[in-house]
Amino acid sequence: MLHINWRHGPAYPLGIQDCSVGIIDGMVIAAGGFSRHPKGVLQDHPDAFDGEASGFTALTLALDPRVADAAWARLPDRPGPARQGAATATVGDQMWNCGGFSYREPLCFDDVCRLQRTADGWDWQPVAAAALPWPMCWPGAAVLGPQIHLVGGVDYFEADGEAGPDLHSEAGRYGNPVGTAHWVLDTACLKQGWVRRADLPGTARGLGGVAVAGGRLWVMGGFHGALHADPTTGGYRNVVDSWVYDPVGDCWDRLPDLPDGCNYSVVVYRDRYLILLGGYRYAQTQRPDGSRTAARTAAEQGRDWKDFFLRRVLVYDTETGNLTEAESLPDEDNGPVATLLGDTIYYLGSEGGHGLWHPDAFVIGTIELSP
Repeated sequence: MLHINWRHGPAYPLGIQDCSVGIIDGMVIAAGGFSRHPKGVLQDHPDAFDGEASGFTALTLALDPRVADAAWARLPDRPGPARQGAATATVGDQMWNCGGFSYREPLCFDDVCRLQRTADGWDWQPVAAAALPWPMCWPGAAVLGPQIHLVGGVDYFEADGEAGPDLHSEAGRYGNPVGTAHWVLDTACLKQGWVRRADLPGTARGLGGVAVAGGRLWVMGGFHGALHADPTTGGYRNVVDSWVYDPVGDCWDRLPDLPDGCNYSVVVYRDRYLILLGGYRYAQTQRPDGSRTAARTAAEQGRDWKDFFLRRVLVYDTETGNLTEAESLPDEDNGPVATLLGDTIYYLGSEGGHGLWHPDAFVIGTIELSP
């Protein structure tokens, strides 16, 4: 059995949603994101929101969890417009940041940059050769050797006949299959750019829990953003069909479906266990054949939308296929942004918790395996 002991670390200087999180040289790095709860961050960093009182930020902050009484320290800002929902992948000593979205034109981005430590400090560099094939946010990201794999994703734009922009995985602004495409970037050979591999066969999704274990790529759930919202349930739906990819054969196999829910953050423990953190349960679940099923009971109909944030922690054993639960998160959290080093999980909450705000909580989980 896998157990996780959760505790709170040094609070983040602001409430934050959908920042990018990685680890370089043992340092936890958090970049960008969105905030409606800036706390007192403007006192120390008056440029945190480009002159506004809150909103999107390009702040990049670092914490050394090995140091007692460590505090978050500012690094150079992520270049380009402030954003949330960028895909993050750490390759060696570099943290790659891909795409993302904001409420300003062009709404969704295709640029890529990377952060690394240098002799003079920390340095962000735009990587023009690695520009995404189309604008996207929330693709699932994982690293296999020197390769970054992006699976699915969302485009934020105004679909035909809609009253404003929204998050769409069903198709991108150019009609491209943003929610099922599978792209690979070899960071050791950037001149090739992004190479398309076999598309994901299942439901078009963003925020899929994508991870590498045992030399294969695993895609666990996600959420479906329809091009046209249902007037009674909205346009967002759970995705529960899950898949595993063989990079040698360039093919996918289906796994058992997850329970109703979506927007998990996934970390991999000991190259075997996929740990799925938090999430949300929308009213409906989208199936690969295009059908929809109810994800809430009759007794739950009419309840406030805030009641469906999850504390659940699922553990999928890639060797046995068993799905179990570990100790729940300290608070409900939709899409916590997580990373793992050794036996320790680090995550920053995105949405949920006390008062349903963008939390400032920095949570540390220590993993134990019992016989």
